[in-house]
Amino acid sequence: MRVTSEAEQCLAALPQFHGIPTGVLLRIVKLKTGLIVTSRWTAIALIQSNPCPIPVPNPTQAAAQILGEKLLP
Repeated sequence: MRVTSEAEQCLAALPQFHGIPTGVLLRIVKLKTGLIVTSRWTAIALIQSNPCPIPVPNPTQAAAQILGEKLLP
């Protein structure tokens, strides 16, 4: 699968993928489609064409883990 420069610009503008590291996107594609891709843009295009839920941590929990704090129930 090839991603043109025009498509790359469109994919780069999608804010929902900005905070996800490239390695995570590549692993999601491998798990969901069985394909091994090496490009972030190809991975995003495949995720867009084959929708799958992407687990995203709760921002409050993520911030607490970074700070080493325990959350109160």
